[in-house]
Amino acid sequence: MSINKEEVKITKLVIIGNSRDGKSSLGNFILKKNAFIVSDKVCPENKGVKGSYGDLDRNNVFVIDTPGVQESEEMNKKWINQMIDSIKKERELHGIIIVFNYNQDRFPKGSKEMIKRIYNRISKPEFWQHLCIILTNCYYYIPEKVIEKKISKKREEYQKEIMKLVIETTGNGESIEFPMYFVDSQPEEGEDNTRSEAEIKKFLEWVRSIPPMNVKNIKSNKMKLEQNEIMITSKYFNDINDFINLEIGIKRFQGNMEQFHFNPFPLNYYSRKLLPNIETFHIYNRGDEIFNDGRINKYVIWYQVEYSRCLKEKEQGNICKNVVYTKGSREKYGTTIPLEVTSIGDECFKCCYDIKEINLPTRISEIGNECFYECGIRSISIPITISRIGNNCFEGCNSLSKINIPTTVKEIGKECFEGCFSLSDMSIENIQFVSEERIHINEPVLVSIEIPDNLERVNGRIIERRNINEFNIPSSISKLGNRCFEGYESLTRIDIPTTVKEIGNECFSECTSLTSLNIPTSVSKIGDGCFSRCYSLQSITVPSSISEIRYKIFKGCSSLRLINLGKIKFISEERIFMNEPLLISIEIPENLQIINGKRIKKKDINEFNIPTSITKLGYYCFEGCSMLKSINIPTSVREFDSHCFEKCSSLTTINIPTSVSKIGNYCFYECSRLESINIPTSISELGHRTFKSCLSLQTINIPTSITSIGDWCFNRCSSITTINIPTSIKYIGKECFYGCYSLTSITVLTTIRELRKEHLCKYKSLKTINIPTTVKYIGNYCFKGCSSLQTINIPTSITSIGKKCFYKCSSITRIDIAKIHYFSEERIFMNEPVLISIKIPRNLKIINGKNIEKKDINKFNIPSTISKIGYRCFSCCGSLTTINIPTNVIKIGNECFYGCSSLQSINIPTNVIKIGDKCFEGCSSITTINIPTSITSIGDWCFNKCSSITTINIPTSIKYIGKECFYGCSSLQTINIPTSITSIGKKCFYGCSTLTTINIPTSIKYIGNECFYGCSSITTINIPTNVIKIGDKCFSGCSSITTINIPTSIKYIGKECFSGCSTLTTINIPTSIKYIGKECFYGCSSITTINIPTNVIKIGDKCFEGCSSITTINIPTSITSIGDWCFNKCSSLQSINIPTSIKTIGDQCFNGCSSLQSINIPTSITSIGDWCFNRCSSITS
Repeated sequence: MSINKEEVKITKLVIIGNSRDGKSSLGNFILKKNAFIVSDKVCPENKGVKGSYGDLDRNNVFVIDTPGVQESEEMNKKWINQMIDSIKKERELHGIIIVFNYNQDRFPKGSKEMIKRIYNRISKPEFWQHLCIILTNCYYYIPEKVIEKKISKKREEYQKEIMKLVIETTGNGESIEFPMYFVDSQPEEGEDNTRSEAEIKKFLEWVRSIPPMNVKNIKSNKMKLEQNEIMITSKYFNDINDFINLEIGIKRFQGNMEQFHFNPFPLNYYSRKLLPNIETFHIYNRGDEIFNDGRINKYVIWYQVEYSRCLKEKEQGNICKNVVYTKGSREKYGTTIPLEVTSIGDECFKCCYDIKEINLPTRISEIGNECFYECGIRSISIPITISRIGNNCFEGCNSLSKINIPTTVKEIGKECFEGCFSLSDMSIENIQFVSEERIHINEPVLVSIEIPDNLERVNGRIIERRNINEFNIPSSISKLGNRCFEGYESLTRIDIPTTVKEIGNECFSECTSLTSLNIPTSVSKIGDGCFSRCYSLQSITVPSSISEIRYKIFKGCSSLRLINLGKIKFISEERIFMNEPLLISIEIPENLQIINGKRIKKKDINEFNIPTSITKLGYYCFEGCSMLKSINIPTSVREFDSHCFEKCSSLTTINIPTSVSKIGNYCFYECSRLESINIPTSISELGHRTFKSCLSLQTINIPTSITSIGDWCFNRCSSITTINIPTSIKYIGKECFYGCYSLTSITVLTTIRELRKEHLCKYKSLKTINIPTTVKYIGNYCFKGCSSLQTINIPTSITSIGKKCFYKCSSITRIDIAKIHYFSEERIFMNEPVLISIKIPRNLKIINGKNIEKKDINKFNIPSTISKIGYRCFSCCGSLTTINIPTNVIKIGNECFYGCSSLQSINIPTNVIKIGDKCFEGCSSITTINIPTSITSIGDWCFNKCSSITTINIPTSIKYIGKECFYGCSSLQTINIPTSITSIGKKCFYGCSTLTTINIPTSIKYIGNECFYGCSSITTINIPTNVIKIGDKCFSGCSSITTINIPTSIKYIGKECFSGCSTLTTINIPTSIKYIGKECFYGCSSITTINIPTNVIKIGDKCFEGCSSITTINIPTSITSIGDWCFNKCSSLQSINIPTSIKTIGDQCFNGCSSLQSINIPTSITSIGDWCFNRCSSITS
């Protein structure tokens, strides 16, 4: 008996989804009648929204069936409007069903868009509570044994995608469980479908358990965007211009950007003002400008950062969206991957042999190259968030026996499972088929993984090893991936379906048995090296749909005899030219005999006529046509691509028509016989290496249209004699004319501000040059090797001339320097207010008309206009005895007086604020020097090897003394270090052999390595209580020190610290010391007693070696071992107490202790080193 639909409350449903996913058949299944048209094609235009009541016990169910997502945007809007009108008529809605075909590999993008649009129209929070998912075509296609496992994974994946939509549309991240049901809505005839019916009953129970949604007041058919929707859809805007256009174009959206609390795009100083109320600042790229103006509470970083950076940002309340766990992260934070991580970096767990298992968090999307290389993992579960597994990822994991690869993985790197000798079971959810030697996965892009030798089962199927000789690609495939069939040596035949649009790089490379191949017209791209080394390939058809044939596509196809090219234009013996209007070329394999049925003969091509239909000469078009002597270029051609005529070594001349507006990089590179070329005014720039190594090019006319000449453009054009550079040129690249040995003259442009080495260096034939007044700098080595240059005029605009500027200018006899101030026999000094010097070439006779004589310079007066003395200005002026530095000077450059070995005194004025590194190094005749209070630091090596200085005053303004500052000042007797100094640099007083006293102030905390090394005249030294570290070899070789006091602030004495202090008799080691470095007291032959405090835990090797006066020593129980040679040659040592804490005694530890009479070796000793008691001639017991 049927129930009257008026007596029971009607359950009202709407079904949405993609075309061909089973929406209509599901509606019929629910209603138990054929109410809707079922088609396996895209919904026709005459199929609209339709509603119907059910039959039998479903007559109280009303279903609205909708068309699927259409290709036309207008049609989509029409269907949505119809659906909304139908829903509004029903006044309430119980359930919204999203239909998916279970067998599709990912959540359909079209469904996402449809759901968002419907939500925006209904715009009610309870929308998501009425949403459910029904997957069709489940049971018939999937074995019952695995259906539950498959359904569980599908449920997890789709739940995650729906939650993303919830967050995107509402901003609410609270987790919602969406009901999911699995049915076969169109079972085979006679098929038991009770499971599907049970699922529908569960669905109806659920949908009737929740209150219906009121839909009578939902939005009208006219689509209107509200403010909150603008916030949501802002992610689809490209940049700020979209927002501005929205506000300008629609009045009610004015001021919309003031409502944003985050920035949906990167900001700069100006766009920041348009979003005044943002509280969360999103940083999208590493170089984005960051604002911290007090109104921003939190930062969200989208670019990739390491985990350590993520933790720092997290402490400050910020969020990192893209976190990589690197090898450094693993070493610092351990092998447990934190939940914040989204990718694992290259080599992260490489060679972690002890790791047996690892858990990958569900946020991770990528595993890097060699990530688990040679790890000890036995099995691993890869989460569904992973989309890429890198090259060699699991290589050498010889304990890995089982792995599961989810459907989300789109790329598996090469040699991923190489050397996984225990891998016998692999599960790949997105597997399409297994072809003996390869696993082929990832529709619609077909990629392959090589099957490891030991693998026995794939998805539970036992595989057999055999050679594959033919292959059928399924019609679902639209792309054959890179190297997909590479190395299929037995493959003789393959059918490519018409669904394939692209063939990847090296796809069929080394398919050595493949004899022929037919490429369908659907293919529009063939990758580099696609058929390389297909040695048996005899014929191939390339359809007219191919617009470009890539690099080395037929390399090594030694059997290729016949080729059919649908878009071929003409053949020129060595090349096949095709693809109008872009002229590209393919090199003809040596063995090719017939092209498109035309028999070809091999002969050298020496001329070429390009048809008028061509508008561009492609990349590498005539590259390597070594016999091409002439070519006619029609006016239809507008562009020469890169490398177009590269290595056309017989080409002597070429006429470029005015229609050409661009010449690519390397265009005429190594056209070694090209003598002349006409560059039309239509060209605006010359690229990198355009004419490089055109050895025969003698003249070239550069038109005024050219504004830029690229790097190495005319490099090694060794025959060019003259070149005219127009004033339009604003940039000349590096080494542009380098090696133009025949160039005799050149005019420098007024647009050039600096002459560099690469502009003029090694112009062997250059005789004259005119430098305009616009040039301000002449760089280092600028005229180096211009051996024919005789005269040069340097204008007043020049403020700097680089080092070795005229090096090897062997013909120069006259130089005019308008801004020269004076010259001093060996140097020309110029460039106020910075005094710099140029070394005078040996052959130079006349400067500014004044005849010069070579003689030694011994004194120098610097004019008062100078404010800085430049780098190496007086360097190596070995005869300079006196110099006057005026009061205007504020800086003295690095190495300024380096090697001025005759300079006896120098007065540094009070205005000088900086003395450069090595400033007075090697000034071996200076006896005294006064440092003014205006200086705050003394540079490294500043007074190094000033061997005659006896005293120096360091003012209290000095805060830093550089390393090796007074190194080798062998006459320095006293020095006072002010309290402003906090550390003394490495080797600061090294070799100050006459230094008798030094006062180290209490401000010093660090004394550098070898600081007082070799100060053989110091008798006493007081180390203040603030010093916390004494460097290695600090007092080594201080052979006159008798006593030294070490404060309790020091915890460590460096190695060889007091070695060679032969007169040191007593030393107090405080209880703060924990470690005494090796050779610390080596050779301290006058020490009689030494007390090692109880806190010392280690004594270094050779620590007391050669302490020949020590008679007794007490070793504390804190020490566990005695190092090698520790007491070697302690010839006066009579007794020693070895505590029970000692476990090992090193090699030659007591060697040569000739006075040692007895020794007690405790039972704790486990090892005594070689020759430990050798030559202990007095031991009796």
